[in-house]
Amino acid sequence: MKPKTLLLKFLLAGILLGSQHFADCATFYVSPSGSDSAVGSQSAPWKRLQKGLAAAQPGDTIRLLPGIHYPGGESFTGRDGTAALPITILGQPDNTAVIAGGGTQGQDVLRIRHAYYVVKNLKWDGYRIQLLGPNSHHNIVEANTITNAFYGVEIYGSTDPTHKNGPNNNIVRNNVVTHWKSDGGIKVAGHDNLISSNRLEFNDGWDAMRAFGYGHRIQDNLFKGIKSDPGGNHVDIIQSFGTNGSVAYDIIFERNTLIDCSDSWPISKRTVWQINATGCFETT
Repeated sequence: MKPKTLLLKFLLAGILLGSQHFADCATFYVSPSGSDSAVGSQSAPWKRLQKGLAAAQPGDTIRLLPGIHYPGGESFTGRDGTAALPITILGQPDNTAVIAGGGTQGQDVLRIRHAYYVVKNLKWDGYRIQLLGPNSHHNIVEANTITNAFYGVEIYGSTDPTHKNGPNNNIVRNNVVTHWKSDGGIKVAGHDNLISSNRLEFNDGWDAMRAFGYGHRIQDNLFKGIKSDPGGNHVDIIQSFGTNGSVAYDIIFERNTLIDCSDSWPISKRTVWQINATGCFETT
């Protein structure tokens, strides 16, 4: 057989195998009116997000149908996707699929403990998104609305104060986070994460964003209506000061905008703020 003919056959076989791999990817459906004893199809959807997370393989999509979904506690991922075949958790473009909880710290949370997930087009009411630990990398959280949660989006779980072993290379972009109850609408740790083009508005807790670790890029975010915490906690727009040995360095902040935020001060270094005033940035 001629070398060119042999090469062509190998290329054709690779294309066919790749096409079959994509063809094997599944879409599972979850509906508030579904049943976890169903098959997860559009006509016979599951009821809980966790059922889809347990079943999803690389390249699969979990599509949440319109309505209010009550996970009934913590939801968590089961395996990695891949760079070519991420696992997607997908709502509706108008955010009419709502994940609802009670805004608690421990239970009302989707924990993404793996790599290569996409979470998009969902409304989260009293339920937050957490990218947890060093194995959580190359995930995308995009075009969600998150309100009334303990935090909004939390990139968390470095295993050492330097954050070398932490969540990394994740993207959080084009989300709206409002009325968070604790010390961050968005919290970022680990290294080399991108926080871009998010809106953080109208806090019920205190700091709007906390940034620890290194190599992050925090850009084009809008902070609006961040006021003093009703509970009396000191408020910062972006804080990277901590007392537990955690570090923050080589972080790029660019083109972030503040609108109608109380007493927003310029960048400072361990400045003493007014009581309950909102600091633009505080670090050591």
